Amino acid sequence: MRHGDVVFIIPNEVELNNDPEKKPDRETHISEFKDIIYTEEAGIAAITINRPQVYNAFNSNACEELIQAFGKAGWNRDTGGVVLTGAGDKAF
Repeated sequence: MRHGDVVFIIPNEVELNNDPEKKPDRETHISEFKDIIYTEEAGIAAITINRPQVYNAFNSNACEELIQAFGKAGWNRDTGGVVLTGAGDKAF
């Protein structure tokens, strides 16, 4: 995380894993979008606005992709938080 990143906490029902044979899924999942990068790892979804050439300004496609990504994270019971950030060094 960088200074200025936004973190969202998504409350879910807590389920304890008392089965030593069942290991938690820590695999990274990446979804393909045009204007954002969406990854999930270890219960955290990361959404990166990937338009550094225009200082990560929103356009209609980026907004639609953000809605889809937040929806995906919100419906995933394994996701407990979301980090929203921007690509590049000059803008959020």
